[in-house]
Amino acid sequence: MYNKNMEEKYNKFIYNDEDSSKMFFLCIMIPLFLGLILTIVLNLIANSVNLKTFAESPALYCVYLLLINSSLLILFFLYNKKNNINFIKASLIKVKFGLVNLILSITIAFVTLFGFLYFINYLTYLLQTIGYNPDSSLPLPLSNAGWLILNIIMLAVVPAICEELIYRGVIFNGLRKFGSLGAVVISALIFALAHGSAMQFFYQFILGVVLAIAVLKSGSIITSMVIHFLNNTIVVVYNYIFNDSNTSINYDITAVLMSFLFAIIAGLLIWFLFNFMREYKHNKDGESTNEEYKTYYKDTNKKFSNSKSTLLFFTALTISIAIWITNTITV
Repeated sequence: MYNKNMEEKYNKFIYNDEDSSKMFFLCIMIPLFLGLILTIVLNLIANSVNLKTFAESPALYCVYLLLINSSLLILFFLYNKKNNINFIKASLIKVKFGLVNLILSITIAFVTLFGFLYFINYLTYLLQTIGYNPDSSLPLPLSNAGWLILNIIMLAVVPAICEELIYRGVIFNGLRKFGSLGAVVISALIFALAHGSAMQFFYQFILGVVLAIAVLKSGSIITSMVIHFLNNTIVVVYNYIFNDSNTSINYDITAVLMSFLFAIIAGLLIWFLFNFMREYKHNKDGESTNEEYKTYYKDTNKKFSNSKSTLLFFTALTISIAIWITNTITV
C-alpha cells in the first residue's frame, strides 16, 4: 500500500482519480458553454450573409471545430501547469515507442474499422428501423483534393491529438486505481458519450476500448494517437472516394450472422495483436511510467479518493448522458 512518501514521489508524474474527475467535468462543461457562445456568434455572422445556420458555411464550421478542439488542448495544458504536473510523463507522451508498436498500431486501426464495419452498420440499420435517422454525412465538403486535406486535418489530425490527451492521457490514466479493466471500460464509455449521438455510440465505445488498451500495452499515448488518426483518416478518404455511393444492404439472417462473425473475428485478431505490443523502456535502470502507475495503485482501495472527486465524476457523467439523450431524441 502506498504511503505519503510514495505519494510525494509520484504526484507530479502520474494522474489520479481526482485529476480524472476534474478533467472529465471540465471537458464536458467548457466545450458545452463555448459551443453555445460560438453557435450564437457564428449564427449571427451566418444570418448576415443570408444563411440559416453557420453549419451551412464550411469556413464558419471550420472555425467552430477548431475553437472547440483548441479549448480541449488549452484546458489540458492549463490544468497541468496549475497543478504542476509533468504532463509528458503523466500522459505517457513517448515519441520513441518502438517500430513493432507502430506497425501493430497501424494494423489494429485497419482491423478495428473494417472488422466492426458490418456489425456497426447493422446496429445503425436497427436504429433506422425505429425512426432514428440523423444526417451521417461529414460536416465539411469533399469535392476536391483541397477539401480532402482540410477534412483530414480538422477531423483526423486535430481530434487525434486533442481528444487523446484528454480521454486517454488524463481520464484513462487517472482511472487506473479502479484496475486496468475498469479504467478501459469507464474511459471508453465516457469517450462514447462525449460524441453525443446514438448513431456513433457503439463504434466509439469499441474504439475507446481499443485506444485505451493500446496505451496500456505500449506505455505510450502515441500509439492511440496513431490508431485514432488512421481511423478518422480512413473514414474521410472512404467518403471522398465513394462520395456518390448510396449502397444499402439487405439484412437477411445470413447478413446479420456475417456481421456478428466479422466482429468476433476482428475482436479476436485485435486481442491477438495486442499480445505482441510491449512498452518501450527508455531508462533500463528505472521504472517505466506504466510500472509507476502499477506501483502507485498497488493494493489501493478501488474507490474515489474523496467526496469532491465522486461528485464531479457523477455530475459530469449525468450531464453527458443528458446531452446524449437530448441529441438523440431531437435529431
